[in-house]
Amino acid sequence: MHFTIQSHIREASVDAVFAGFNLNLFTFLSPAFPKMRVQQFDGCHTGNIVSVSLLVPGLPEQKWISEITRHQSEFGRMHEFTDEGRTLPFFLKKWTHVHRIEQVGNDVLITDAIRFETPWFFPRLFAYLMLYPSFYTRKKKYAAYFKFG
Repeated sequence: MHFTIQSHIREASVDAVFAGFNLNLFTFLSPAFPKMRVQQFDGCHTGNIVSVSLLVPGLPEQKWISEITRHQSEFGRMHEFTDEGRTLPFFLKKWTHVHRIEQVGNDVLITDAIRFETPWFFPRLFAYLMLYPSFYTRKKKYAAYFKFG
């Protein structure tokens, strides 16, 4: 299953926005549910690791470890990096998230392209219903976080 969400940041520099992709932004973007505890955040370059614990009431703590498997930059034009799940919560079998940040005139367009697989149909529906809204809220969160101009 896959989905894509695009967020528009007005009057911004692609390089400044990419520089803001750090632990503070990662924490700011975290959804209200499930609660997340960051274990490790190395950054957005190839080989970096991002590790969190998902805290869902009534369930054992779920580990989610992703590795940045690809990073590409054209300074002044675009930055793109991909994180792939290495250790995933029980309801996910595969995870790939492509982050693309590109200059469009005086503005920046951030694209979150998500692909995931689940072991069975029900977790796929559950995962989609949990993931899509949490990524959709990023549209407003990115705009609030990156106030330029």
